Amino acid sequence: MDNTLAINTIRRKMGQLLISAGITQMNESIKELAGTEGTFEQFCKPLLGLPVSQLDSKYYFTSFDNWLKIIESLNPLTKEFYWVAEKRDCDKRAMFITSMVSMLFELNTCRPVYCRVWRVSDGQLAYAHYANVIVDNAGNAYLWDADEGGQFTKITANNPVINNKRYELISIK
Repeated sequence: MDNTLAINTIRRKMGQLLISAGITQMNESIKELAGTEGTFEQFCKPLLGLPVSQLDSKYYFTSFDNWLKIIESLNPLTKEFYWVAEKRDCDKRAMFITSMVSMLFELNTCRPVYCRVWRVSDGQLAYAHYANVIVDNAGNAYLWDADEGGQFTKITANNPVINNKRYELISIK
């Protein structure tokens, strides 16, 4: 049985105003970014033949230098949402990152990737996981994991490593 949701109206309004102001400031700070238009096939090409859901008819790419700035801008936001199993876990965080990239930077070449994570130390399966995959305008793909401190690595095979964890990439939403 659900509890009745209690909301402090003043704190909610202040939070809404601060979030709105923050989004406005971020939007105004990045107006100069214009993505390069491309195709779904260009998005899929560096993703090693993984199954990818086509969500859009046009795809917008940017340089890896710009991705570094985007990653730096968004990593602090995910830290504000502490991890809670099934409520604020990896799949929700990956979708949050994808949505923020789209809403703030107007790029749709950042998507959730489902994977299995293996410990490099003993080769044992650690857990199933969602992270993000990004594709730059040079046709390179990168794995970006908000749950690993926002670290990223270039994808050159189906087993990239971050923090002594090997990711087996399964599919991209």
